[in-house]
Order: sequence, then structure tokens, then C-alpha cells
Amino acid sequence: MGCLPPTESLKELLSAVASPRPFIVLGAGTSVPLVPATAQIRDYVRRDFAATGSWPAEPRTGGTLFNRVFGNFVLRSFEDCLLLRNRGGLDLFVQKALTVPLSGPAPAQYRILRQASRGTTFFNYNLDSLASFYLGRQFSVHTPHGSLDREWTTSPYVMDYLNLSLDSSFPHLRPKVLPGPEPATITNSSSFMRARIPLAKASAVVMIGYSFALNPFGKLDDDESFEHFVDLQSRATCPILVLDYRPISLIDRLRDRLKSNRVRLVQLRWDLFSSALMPLLGTAASIGDLRSDSGIRAIRENYARLQ
Repeated sequence: MGCLPPTESLKELLSAVASPRPFIVLGAGTSVPLVPATAQIRDYVRRDFAATGSWPAEPRTGGTLFNRVFGNFVLRSFEDCLLLRNRGGLDLFVQKALTVPLSGPAPAQYRILRQASRGTTFFNYNLDSLASFYLGRQFSVHTPHGSLDREWTTSPYVMDYLNLSLDSSFPHLRPKVLPGPEPATITNSSSFMRARIPLAKASAVVMIGYSFALNPFGKLDDDESFEHFVDLQSRATCPILVLDYRPISLIDRLRDRLKSNRVRLVQLRWDLFSSALMPLLGTAASIGDLRSDSGIRAIRENYARLQ
């Protein structure tokens, strides 16, 4: 997992979060390990599919979701052979795999975000609803890809619903974008419209664990979002910080389109970084106060212990 980035990068990140109007984009990396990653989703879907004890009467079409979740599918069992026939009927299975409880105190990944500036706008691409639940009372939280139908996935009858979904599409209770290309009209939705000014006028942009959904074919599933972002940031001058534990091609892609080097990678794991910050908040008036040399040193020490 490596060490934390240079002190200048960490200070810039803390300054961005503490700035007057940060625009914080939340991707899957924000919820790790609270919500299963893609490899775990595959296992959860396999498990639930086998547990239904049934299979679709007729093959289903429309395999984009299947391809995004399973990629190069490797058969492991007889149930996998049946699952392969049902490529178009995995919607509810994937939703169930992504469903985690909304209860108890905020986990560090979200508790630390409560320390952001009061003028923060959160743009949450995750379907898990964690940001809305833990941050929604304090901040403006937009959900451009919608949220899970928890009424189905947390019901005591969920296995019956999964069984029914094998032969017919289960109704969505609210709009959502599951893994796959965004609809061409998505940027006309209320989430995008309401966030236009906050994004264009942001004092800093921070992207946590989000890459505009680079798919296995080297293209962006969230291409509409990418073009929207570039358009609204084309005249801005604020820093754009991309938080990820790996070097990613998004940095070069954004720099190229924005014709600017203000896009910078801050290489860290958000779950470890937020946990490293938590014990220090009691000694600081705000997250911005941790920018001191002693604060950065303490963050590094805590992060190293957590690895």
C-alpha cells in the first residue's frame, strides 16, 4: 500500500477540504472496505444465485451489467453455467450485494468528511446511500447515479424477490445507474443541474476513489459525467486532487482535456488515511489545523501503524 505522499501534497489536501467551497466527488474508494469491491460482488452474486435453487426458464438478453461485474467469466460450478444463461437478470442480485446496514456511528471514512468546510458539496456516485445517511443532515449531498432499492434488498423476503427476478425484470423504486455506461441524458437530471454552480465555483475539487468508471475496454462508462466535469471546470483555476492508492490514467486524461497541471494525484488509501486522522481531531479545532508539521508527522505515524 506504500507510504503517504509528500508533505506538500498532504497539506494541499487538508487545505482543500477546509477551503470555503470544496466540491468532493465520492467514488467506490470512499466506501472501501464497508461495501464489497467488484471481486466480492461476483462471489456474493454467485452465492445468492446458488441459494435460490432455481434458474431462469428462458435465457435473458442484455449482458452489460454481467460483463461489468464478472468480466472474463470463469465457470466454477453447475450454478455458474445457469448464471451464464441469465446475463440480463442480475440487477437485484447486484443491488443486494451492494447493500450494507445504515445504522450506528459513522465509520471513519465518513466521519472524517463531517469535518469538511460548511460550504462543501458532495457528489456521491455510490449507490450505497452511506453519504446521504451520514452526511446529508450537515451538507448538500447529490446522488447522480441514484441509490439502491433497500425496500427490496433488506426485506425478509429478499430471496423470494431474487427468485422472481430471474424470469422478469424487478421494478426499480427509484432511478439508478448500475455498472455500465451512463444514459446519454443523465446530465439533465436534478443532481447534475443543482451541482452545476457549486462545481464551477468550487474553491477546490477532491475526488475520492473515483475514476469516471474506466471499464475493461479502456473507455469511461461515466463518459457523460466526464464531459460535464470538463465543461464546468474549463474556466476554473482551483486545484483538482484525485485520491487513489494507485497511479491512474485519469490524471493525464484530465490534464489533457483541461490543458492544466492543476490536476494532481494524492496517492493514499482513504480508509487508512481517514482512520489515521480520527485520533487527531480531538487535538485540533478543525481539519485545517492538522496542516502543521507536527500534525502531518502524527498523520504519517498513524497511517504507518494501520498498514
